[in-house]
Amino acid sequence: MQKRTDWYITGRTWLVIDAILAFITVLLAYSYNEDLNVSWNSTIQNQPSAYLAAISYALFLSVCCNIVGLQDPLRQRRFWPNMGRTLIGVSSGMACFLLFLYLAFLFQLGRTVGIQIFVTSILILLIIRMIIWRISSHSNRKILLFLPRKERIHLAAMIKLSGLPFETASLNESEFNRHNNSGQLIELCKSLKADELVIDHQSFSQDNNPWIKCLSHGIQVSSKSSFLERYFYKVSCSKLGVSWLLELDLRLTHPIYHRWKRLFDIVIALVGLLLTLPLIAAISLVILVESGRPVFYKQKRVGLRGNPFTIWKFRTMFVHSSESNSRWASKNDDRITWVGKLLRRTRFDEIPQFWNILTGEMSMIGPRPEWTDISEIWSQKISLYPYRHLVKPGLTGWAQINYPYAATEEDVLEKLSYDFYYMKHASALLDLQIILRTISAIMKGAR
Repeated sequence: MQKRTDWYITGRTWLVIDAILAFITVLLAYSYNEDLNVSWNSTIQNQPSAYLAAISYALFLSVCCNIVGLQDPLRQRRFWPNMGRTLIGVSSGMACFLLFLYLAFLFQLGRTVGIQIFVTSILILLIIRMIIWRISSHSNRKILLFLPRKERIHLAAMIKLSGLPFETASLNESEFNRHNNSGQLIELCKSLKADELVIDHQSFSQDNNPWIKCLSHGIQVSSKSSFLERYFYKVSCSKLGVSWLLELDLRLTHPIYHRWKRLFDIVIALVGLLLTLPLIAAISLVILVESGRPVFYKQKRVGLRGNPFTIWKFRTMFVHSSESNSRWASKNDDRITWVGKLLRRTRFDEIPQFWNILTGEMSMIGPRPEWTDISEIWSQKISLYPYRHLVKPGLTGWAQINYPYAATEEDVLEKLSYDFYYMKHASALLDLQIILRTISAIMKGAR
């Protein structure tokens, strides 16, 4: 059975690819100019050497492309939206690169070589993506969704909207029941030319199941849970049990990472407070002028292992209503002050939480802490909800950058699936990705 190549490329892989392309772009631009040498030594005064420029530009371009969403594998593969992201990413990367050269080394990049790098970067980033998309469009992996009706319809819709280079095939109820034996299932996969079979998690535990025989015929078999983790970066909450939670081993698997994370939290909190002191003073003054005291708003939230703590924020509502937690703030909520709308849109109202991070009540990255009253409500409705408190809450998190505010039980479950993904896959690289995408969300004014 001939297998099609999986041309799915993760966001982290795109980060590396863009860095390599940027590195090559700078070396090409230097090689075009007779006055410049491709070496570690600068041939013209105040002009950076080729390798210093290439390494610096590769770093800034790849990070800026990540921030603008160019490396998100779940974005639709449409030319013009990606053209716009490429222009913004290359422009911002080039600006950061030039600023870095001047501030760090007093170097100035020549106008000609700068234009060559800028234009070549745009062309090479788009061309490489178009080549990969074109190849993947002719070699789509076919995924057979061997799932109950409701689940396979939902998953097929997710795959279609995601832009992943997959083609889905599913069965109706009669076919689903008829082909549930090893011989018939393998013949079905062969007739559909299926590369991967996605099955219900509970099917793995069935006796005499046909999945091993599928593997022996070169057909990849994945549970729905592992498929969602691999391509959509979330966990299927409906399939979680106590055994899954016990296997997380939250503190012992990566002890160095957890020590590094606490050090990172302390450094970021101190630097954040010091750098934002003028901004804190300005915001405080504006709040006082518009609606008086208090400037800060404190509220009880649920922290690590369910222990409550007091979170600090800039007050964004009028005094008579900011103490009421009876309902969430809506888009055009009349309780929010004019300054509060601006603070919420830019997320500047969260700046005082650097103090919570410094004291160890919060981390820079983790599930967002919920109100104690609201947390109690969701804990009664969703049995898995309290387990999100097994890790320290964060200023930003995987659920926050992947899903908007949750106002319904369905929304809460969706955000919970991202929180559990972070709990399972927490790492320095994932933390970096969350920070970059948070910057992107702030730039867009997302809330």
